[in-house]
Amino acid sequence: MSTSAIKKPVPPFSEHVRYWPLDRSVVFLNHGSFGASPIPVLEHQRELLDLLERNPMAYMIDHLERLIDESRNALGSFLNTQPESLVFVRNATEGVNAVVRSLRLEAGDELLTSRHEYNACNNALDFVAERAGAKVVGVEIGLPVPSDDEIVQSFLDAVTERTKLVMLSWVTSNSAAIFPIPRLVQAFEEKGIPVLVDAAHAPGMISVDLNTLNASFVAGNCHKWICAPKGAAFLSVREDWRDQIFPTVVSHGLNTPRQGRSRYHDLFDWMGTDGYTAALSIGKAIEFMRTRVSGGWDGVRSQNHELACRAGDMLTQRFQAVPTCENERRGSLAGCILPTIKGKDTARALQATLRLNHKIEVPIMPWSEEGIVLRISAQLYNAFEQYEYLADVLEQILKDGVDLSMAEKKKL
Repeated sequence: MSTSAIKKPVPPFSEHVRYWPLDRSVVFLNHGSFGASPIPVLEHQRELLDLLERNPMAYMIDHLERLIDESRNALGSFLNTQPESLVFVRNATEGVNAVVRSLRLEAGDELLTSRHEYNACNNALDFVAERAGAKVVGVEIGLPVPSDDEIVQSFLDAVTERTKLVMLSWVTSNSAAIFPIPRLVQAFEEKGIPVLVDAAHAPGMISVDLNTLNASFVAGNCHKWICAPKGAAFLSVREDWRDQIFPTVVSHGLNTPRQGRSRYHDLFDWMGTDGYTAALSIGKAIEFMRTRVSGGWDGVRSQNHELACRAGDMLTQRFQAVPTCENERRGSLAGCILPTIKGKDTARALQATLRLNHKIEVPIMPWSEEGIVLRISAQLYNAFEQYEYLADVLEQILKDGVDLSMAEKKKL
């Protein structure tokens, strides 16, 4: 039997999908990559675009500053931090770049990271290190993800007198694990080593309290689990660092201060002409998602976590796989290692086959000798039957053999 012979009907989304404009013919199990914004949030953004285009001058001069403040206040309340610490960027990677490209590094300085970090952010470290003659030190953290104690100790063991920054993901992208960020931040910051937290997945997936965390820098996305439109993200900089961090685009704010505004906000609030409508829709997204299930945001996070764990456990059992971490360290993502399938080309071909031949959106990533990692996401619109459908299709593909020619057709 070939995979083309699979005739099971595609399972529907949950009832919550009525609020999302998702293609109902696609089994969308990849909210974690780019998010998906609900219709009411997109309508709010559309209203902002209409306001902008009716009179661009009035929007920019009369409305924009107030709207940015309102959105910043809403996000600050959600993240439990002062609005003064927050600026908007287009994505967490841009926030990471703003921080690392502002550092004054010297030859021989060291930047700590690990292979669990997001490739784009590690590239930013490599870029600045190469220009300064500094060194990126990769801490070895394997799969399955070890205990919190082991993670903390592994990072601490890598510290030297030349360590100038530690970059850590709160929720890792490829391995789908929550790292012990509060412990790591405290351990490094007490040593006088600043920590840059890549919180791309954290806001909306887990409870985030930036005041308590007290990291030097946090870059996070709002388009993922908060469900704001694409282009909505933030950078939080602790007060003692704010005069030293510059945006990736230097514009009028460098020499045009505004009354009652910090230099930090002057620099980041205007990086050239932009409608900022994604960032200005964050408050709407926070409020909309809060009202979807009983318990507000705690209910959203709990429901997504439970679905991710249930689906992850099912896939682990079906394929005799190994979970990338235990359930209590999963958020709204779950990863499992398929140890009998290895290689970058195989991973690319398998994902392309699922995407192009079966309309199943799910990332599959190589992880060296440990095998391939299958990562699923769980959002309110997903239903458990969708993960069972993925398992049925994947089982048949593996039985027939992965067509490696599909690797060239993988677009993402």
